[in-house]
Amino acid sequence: MYWFSPISWALRSNMLSEFSSDRYTDAQSKKFLDSFSIKQGTEYIWFGIGILALYYFLFTTLNGMALHYIRYEKYKGVSVKTATDKSDDEVYVEVGTPSAPSSGVVKSSGLPFTPSNLCIKDLEYFVTLPSGEEKQLLRGITAHFEPGRMVALMGATGAGKTTLMDVIAGRKTGGRIVGDIIVNGEPKNPANFSRITAYCEQMDIHSEAASIYEALVFSANLRLPPTFTKEERMNLVNETLELLELSQIAGAMVGSLSVEQKKRVTIGVEVVSNPSILFLDEPTSGLDARSALIVMRGVQSIARTGRTVLCTIHQPSISIFELFDGLLLLQKGGYTAYFGDLGVDSVKMLEYFASIPGTMEIRPQYNPATYMLEVIGAGIGRDVKDYSVEYKNSELYKSNRERTLELAEVSDDFVCHSTLNYRPIATGFWNQLKELTKKQQLTYWRNPQYNFMRMFLFPLFAVIFGTTFYQLSAASVKKINSHIGLIYN
Repeated sequence: MYWFSPISWALRSNMLSEFSSDRYTDAQSKKFLDSFSIKQGTEYIWFGIGILALYYFLFTTLNGMALHYIRYEKYKGVSVKTATDKSDDEVYVEVGTPSAPSSGVVKSSGLPFTPSNLCIKDLEYFVTLPSGEEKQLLRGITAHFEPGRMVALMGATGAGKTTLMDVIAGRKTGGRIVGDIIVNGEPKNPANFSRITAYCEQMDIHSEAASIYEALVFSANLRLPPTFTKEERMNLVNETLELLELSQIAGAMVGSLSVEQKKRVTIGVEVVSNPSILFLDEPTSGLDARSALIVMRGVQSIARTGRTVLCTIHQPSISIFELFDGLLLLQKGGYTAYFGDLGVDSVKMLEYFASIPGTMEIRPQYNPATYMLEVIGAGIGRDVKDYSVEYKNSELYKSNRERTLELAEVSDDFVCHSTLNYRPIATGFWNQLKELTKKQQLTYWRNPQYNFMRMFLFPLFAVIFGTTFYQLSAASVKKINSHIGLIYN
């Protein structure tokens, strides 16, 4: 193991470099190197440099492969909280936002993409507990998501909203999946699916030294295939900035943005990859009413370009809830309580629940999103009707299933993704290296505090150690050991 250790090669090279100099006699060098069982010979200095370089590239490659392919599933406890009683009069104020697009207007996309019908049939998901037992998180979910529509994925705490979206998006590498996920009439191919989808997480992680425009251009250059010209990429970037109402602040540094603006940047970074399906995990989390509305109107604009949008959301306001075209409502245990259109002022959903005997009526001016969660017993400690059974026995379920089976068949209206030649990786190694190097250099250039700190500290350390050991003789082993301390510093 001694000869395989990179530390031993680093020590050997440094020791030989130091004690092979003219400052030491041959006897001194030999005696001291022999005390550490280090063979003499300057060739070992270059061996050490070469082997360390080899180890660097080896471990960097292995680390990159591990980060790319290995995903760890964390077991999380589910906290069940009892909701406090709500007042009879809940007031929701709808605020305006500049340039809000009309819900009926369909905008053209800056780059061509293949619209995608996404269908799930009898989808179930199981995880293995530490005890070895299997726990079922999703139970027989059947639904379809069509291009140009924005569907909300809602439910009680622990109902499996994010789990369902992660299973569909292919982000669950552990557990056991049963059922079918179909795109444009074909079973989901993970290789193709990753090229036509984008996923916006809750966390907004960006380089704070880059501007909004640069962040989107960086994503477009790395995630769009080389078949698109630079002009086409910039057109998509500019259109995305307009859709998300970021054009006027495109030159602002990401580090100076508000939480809501960073959220829109996160969405924009994903949209410039030109996906046909967009997943969003609670994009309004941590935002106030106005900021959340601005973000969701931007998402609605993206859906109107013909993309399929699936979004988990928690307790939206009336104005935000009415932006959605459809709803997939999950009940605790991973059951479907409702799937279908919302309609104007959520009338279709309200009519469905009103048709079920024993369901409480919605109060005037009450938030339909809050009402439906209360109806299915989300966060309320009282016995409620099993609305998953009601849904399975309803005409709505039958019509939804027929529509899902219809969309799951190959159709002339939609292109099968298997017929398109998707690259495993959008762009080549040299382009990735160029873009990453350019971004890193720009980050250093715009971070003078860090650069000045390095420029100040390194010369300072050099002066301190240099003056400490200046003209130190090598007359004894004790003094020679002081040189070893300098090597480690």
